[in-house]
Amino acid sequence: SVSLQKSSNELQEVVVTGFGDRKSTRKLAYAIQEVKGGDLARAGQVNIINSLQGKVAGVMVNQGAGGPSASSRIRIRGNASLSGNTMPLIVIDGVLIQPGTSGADSWGDARDFGNQMKNLNPDDYESVTVLKGSAASALYGSQALNGVLLITTKKGRERPGIGVSVAQTNTIEQVWRIPAMQNEFGGGINPYFDKATDGSDAIANNSFSPYYSFGPRLDGRMITDADGIKRPYVANDLMSLFRNGKINNTNVAVEGGSDKTTFRFSYTNTANEAIQPTNQFKRNNFNLRATQKIGKYVNMDASMAYATSKTINPLLQGGNSNPLFRFAFSNSRNLPLDYVLNNY
Repeated sequence: SVSLQKSSNELQEVVVTGFGDRKSTRKLAYAIQEVKGGDLARAGQVNIINSLQGKVAGVMVNQGAGGPSASSRIRIRGNASLSGNTMPLIVIDGVLIQPGTSGADSWGDARDFGNQMKNLNPDDYESVTVLKGSAASALYGSQALNGVLLITTKKGRERPGIGVSVAQTNTIEQVWRIPAMQNEFGGGINPYFDKATDGSDAIANNSFSPYYSFGPRLDGRMITDADGIKRPYVANDLMSLFRNGKINNTNVAVEGGSDKTTFRFSYTNTANEAIQPTNQFKRNNFNLRATQKIGKYVNMDASMAYATSKTINPLLQGGNSNPLFRFAFSNSRNLPLDYVLNNY
């Protein structure tokens, strides 16, 4: 016979507090939660805020709708004020960043080129600690009214020689679904065609027919479209407005150190082709952190980060200029999307 013996092990989780030191969670009198940098990097998101989605209790992330550079909104335990900015304070190795949200105006006709968060690189971070409540953020005063994201960057470790690490992440994004559309009736406001000069069935080029779908049934016949070009009278495929998005992220890091000195330098290249054709985001990150023990009680810790990013043709988020709205609700169902995409 086999008998099992009980073995009780108590796990001691250690996190970084608002004062920069590491303490056991059991000894803290306020709510705090830590996410490891590796978990953020594996999420494959360009914006580090999006990588926190679903990983921290009480944290809600609303991703931006304007492409990879768009600013995302994060709220810790709901809205703490009625002000326009409810984003938490970001603290990176003691440096304070107060991000806001950018994007469309009240009508939606604007492009979102993002805020400072699009330049942060998860590959360089050891951990992200979420400080919740006023007690956790008391160190940072009123700036931390909406909570604190405490980011600790990676640093070198004592080791023989120099270590080199290379990490490559490739992510593919696909459009899951679009709004359900009717595919029975095409352009026009009457259930019959007009006639072109050659006698063929035609869609009238007026203020209504090219934009409304109250015309004849879509039956595939050849017609003269509103722009004078002959085409089959069929419904378009709105999925053709999108492509497969690609995220390529390459990180190269060099580190080393002794019992007194450590250093780590890393370079990261991020290239994102968004699901909207012609929309791209490119970023280069350089990070350096060095530590030095000067004496028994004095330690020096210095870090430097440099980032460049370029956003190409971000999506117009709403209003009459948004592609999905324009092609789905402001044009007839037989609008030739392939011709529009190839010529405009």
